[in-house]
Amino acid sequence: MKSDAHGGRIITLVAAFALVSACGGEAIAPDTTPASVVLSPPAGSLVGGGTLQLTAVVRNAGGDVLAGKTVTYASDKPAIATVSATGLATAVGPVGSANLTGSTGAVTSAPTVITVSAAAAQNLAKGTDVPAAPVVGSANAVTVKAADSFGNPVAGIVVTFAATAGGGSVTPTSAATDASGLAGTSFKIGNTVGTNTATATATSLTGSPVTFSAASVAGAAASIVKIGTDPTSVVAGASFSDSVRVQVTDGSSNAKSGVS
Repeated sequence: MKSDAHGGRIITLVAAFALVSACGGEAIAPDTTPASVVLSPPAGSLVGGGTLQLTAVVRNAGGDVLAGKTVTYASDKPAIATVSATGLATAVGPVGSANLTGSTGAVTSAPTVITVSAAAAQNLAKGTDVPAAPVVGSANAVTVKAADSFGNPVAGIVVTFAATAGGGSVTPTSAATDASGLAGTSFKIGNTVGTNTATATATSLTGSPVTFSAASVAGAAASIVKIGTDPTSVVAGASFSDSVRVQVTDGSSNAKSGVS
């Protein structure tokens, strides 16, 4: 072929014709088959009620991004974290972790791991209560639990304890909640039979103060004493109105019933 001023254009046309001929005269169609789905971020930490937007990228086998592909999201533990049709992850509340995935066709992504932790403490409730009829002078363990609005335990909440009625005491007078949300004290019942009361207080928490209350009972029999006045004299063989009476008491001088 003779070259002229338009030689460059002629060469280009010839090359293009050769390429089309080699391909049977048909243009190569783009690969639109999904080969991978990648979610980001790959992990996230949320408190109860928190949200995180996930993004899904679909690619073909050559690594090209495929736009317009519908991605379906799923959670393996929806009681812990859910994910919407648009990829919005929500921590439902209970502490734990959930695997969220995105799928298009038969292709599923590696999971985004969502770890849910407790939110700020909201409530204070009774844990271990004092027995219904504690013995005077006895020491009884009592506890309260601090939790967020979803019931998850919250650690590090300072609780103040106080004995408010019955002459008892508490030791210690304050404690911080542990990993289970629990804080406790030893509630020693007063030495006199009656109603004993103690409180547990955590400022600003719903349910605070928590009240522990119980009617105490006498301890083990410890002494017996005469009750009443002996007559100065009696007629032999005659009865007299004053009977012989005694009283049984425990170690704190509380009357003890049921003793033979």
